[in-house]
Amino acid sequence: PLTGQPFPQTSPGLYQIPSNRINANALTFLNAFAPLPNIPSNGFLNYINLNPEINNTRDDEIKVDHNFGSRLRLMAEYLDDDQDNENPSNPYISSPFNVSRGAVTTSNSLAQVQLTATITPSMVNTTSVNMDAYIPSLLARGLWLQSQLPDFHQTLPFHGFLSDRLPQVNFAGGWSSIGQATVIPSPNPANLVNTLSDDWSWVRGKHFLQAGMALQYGTSRQNTFSASNGQWFFSGQFTGNPIADYLLGDAASFSQASNVLRVYNHWKTVTPYVEDRWKVTRRLTLTGGLRYLFMTLPNIQKQFATNFVASLYN
Repeated sequence: PLTGQPFPQTSPGLYQIPSNRINANALTFLNAFAPLPNIPSNGFLNYINLNPEINNTRDDEIKVDHNFGSRLRLMAEYLDDDQDNENPSNPYISSPFNVSRGAVTTSNSLAQVQLTATITPSMVNTTSVNMDAYIPSLLARGLWLQSQLPDFHQTLPFHGFLSDRLPQVNFAGGWSSIGQATVIPSPNPANLVNTLSDDWSWVRGKHFLQAGMALQYGTSRQNTFSASNGQWFFSGQFTGNPIADYLLGDAASFSQASNVLRVYNHWKTVTPYVEDRWKVTRRLTLTGGLRYLFMTLPNIQKQFATNFVASLYN
């Protein structure tokens, strides 16, 4: 019980918070996110989630080869890979409950057009254009928006991108966190790499010469993980029990991130190389080569996506 404000004792060593002292917000939030025990005989760990984790994957590929004659060959291929992972709970806060869940979807595309020219019987040149698009999304499922819980009211000082999520509430003492994880959703963090390459090879006597270059242009877009929805922590410092502190609305700490960054990153690399494999004797082969890598500093564009509203701070 609180010092100077003891709770009524229902039996020796067992105290009960009067219903008129329970914080209405805390009760609404707890009832929404924490189902009743389904294995009460297991003591403290009295809930088990029996819902399955579901993974769906689909791959589609097409490839075309065409010869323009004996010395010129064109190859084109495309691969589309889609994956969907549905978690039965929210793994980002180690919660066993299926009320708020996490999902990961990825859409990957690979494409290549390659032209191979046989210049002479001993000399070949290959030119390729490649595209690699990787778009994973960390998504929220179930209960995660404040609009889905109209009886819960939270006034935050920061408003904007992803601040309309329900908060993440953490407890000491081994109790599971409840609410919405601060790291999701992370929508559409797209990554794109385009590559132009040329590779030349020549067999001359005992030498096998190779040379070429690859030029890459990359772009990535992603918002930073940010607790713009707010984090509460209940330690039990007021009553000796973190859940009792929570039901009274007495938090040990609260924090909220003041901004969310959506970063656009552009970069390029150039990698020329040369190599010689020399067959000195029937039993001895020497290989020597050089590759040079040049990468520009990323051109980063930042966008701030939340704002501080001083008049709303409470």
